[in-house]
Amino acid sequence: MMSNTDGRLVSWKEISSYLGIEERTCQRWEKKYGLPIRRIDSAAKSRVFAFQAELDEWRNRMSGPNGSFREPDSEVRPVSAVHRSGRTLVRWGLIGLVILGGTLALILTRPFADRTPVDFRIEGALLIITDKSGHALWSYDTKLENLQDETYYRVRFQKDSFITDNSKAWTLEPLLLIKDFDQDGRREILFAPVTTDELKIGQLILFDDRGGKRWIHEPPPPSRVGNRVFAGEYVTSFVEARDLDGDGRLEIIWCSHSRGEFPTLTILLDAADRTLGEYWNAGQFNEIAFADLNGDGREEILLAGQNNEYRRPCLVVLEAGDMKGCSPQSPPYQFEGCPPGREKFYLLFPLTPVDELTGPGVTVDLLDVLDNGTLQLTSSISGIQYFFDFSLRLIKATAPHNFERIYNERVREGQIRGPFQKEKIESELSAAIRYFDGQTGLWTDRPAMSHSW
Repeated sequence: MMSNTDGRLVSWKEISSYLGIEERTCQRWEKKYGLPIRRIDSAAKSRVFAFQAELDEWRNRMSGPNGSFREPDSEVRPVSAVHRSGRTLVRWGLIGLVILGGTLALILTRPFADRTPVDFRIEGALLIITDKSGHALWSYDTKLENLQDETYYRVRFQKDSFITDNSKAWTLEPLLLIKDFDQDGRREILFAPVTTDELKIGQLILFDDRGGKRWIHEPPPPSRVGNRVFAGEYVTSFVEARDLDGDGRLEIIWCSHSRGEFPTLTILLDAADRTLGEYWNAGQFNEIAFADLNGDGREEILLAGQNNEYRRPCLVVLEAGDMKGCSPQSPPYQFEGCPPGREKFYLLFPLTPVDELTGPGVTVDLLDVLDNGTLQLTSSISGIQYFFDFSLRLIKATAPHNFERIYNERVREGQIRGPFQKEKIESELSAAIRYFDGQTGLWTDRPAMSHSW
């Protein structure tokens, strides 16, 4: 039985079942013949795991001419004293030396045979980069006593992870990427250190394939919004990599927010640490997607989260080549010294009666680009789903069954008046979506762009 989609087997039982042998045979082969078994830590009784690909590679090396497994002889048969001779002993000695030399060469050279970064481990404050066989290539000491552990980063490695809890789903965006960012044939490592208490100033670090630091990107100085000054302590929300200008190289999108506060900065970088764009939002982003909305062959950046001034979920569309400025706000929430944003669209979504009972914090939990050219957003708390075409015109708003259940519970508790009327609620939600109209500088209920293409 395979326990993970990456081919990981997580017990002696699964490993032995995959190989078609007894568990004790697996344990003996590990000790005598180097069966590639891994452990959670160095303790002898630690939980074991293995990868199917490594087991297959090992089995191929240990196979006989016909492809069947042939266990090497573990003992040499005793030779009668009558047939022993000095010449025979010398011959066997030479053969033994050749075998020993070959074995040592294999042991010494195998860890260096392929130094391509593929995976990682986190041990305390150390980020350890490994090859496809799990051999450590190099490590980086963050010097953080409370660096998030490997489990935290594992679900934020390379791609989005979708989490479901109590019939609700949300996305965990990446914080660690191993990719060939500059297309030079070697993989770089992009790493965002995050601590368990989120007190560390946010950083973004790019390493080369041998562990050399290419650069460390630090957050900007403290920002002033209205009459409030926010400390320059930022926490990384997520990082993404995408070829947005069509040159074959990957651009980096780094989204971080002021610790415990709402100002969020989204930065567009290249692999040489050149800043290609910056956008400030008066509220946190927690979702990102990409889509070619205007059909010019290049994808736009779609960010979803919350706007704190309006206390509503929001959707922002940014063009990589024209990414600058700040979200549209009234004076108390405007960023000092920051020009108006160059976003293409800025949408606000209404709160349901259930949302209003929970207070602030309603955001977007899921943002998806569907295969049929449709955008789908799912709000937190209520789970309302909104569907748009690529011109950001609403197709429909849908109230799910879970929302109906919560709504009816609040009616019985006397917190909401009136029965649940699905069509009426969906119609009211659709009519309450607001677009920022860049021509008038006002919010409107009609589809409008903040800035034209």
